[in-house]
Amino acid sequence: MIIIGITPVLITFIWLFFYVNLIHYIRVWFNKPSFLSAFQRLTGFMLITLGMKLAFEKR
Repeated sequence: MIIIGITPVLITFIWLFFYVNLIHYIRVWFNKPSFLSAFQRLTGFMLITLGMKLAFEKR
């Protein structure tokens, strides 16, 4: 009975450990200056494109 009770706890702990490490890796990658500048350029381009689409839309 102890093994049946501890097994889901261990599986959950292992899953959360890998999940936290993955999120940390992604956060470090997102905080790189090269990524931030590329992300800002991409979002700026998307906003300008959306604005142009709205400006030229016929209604």
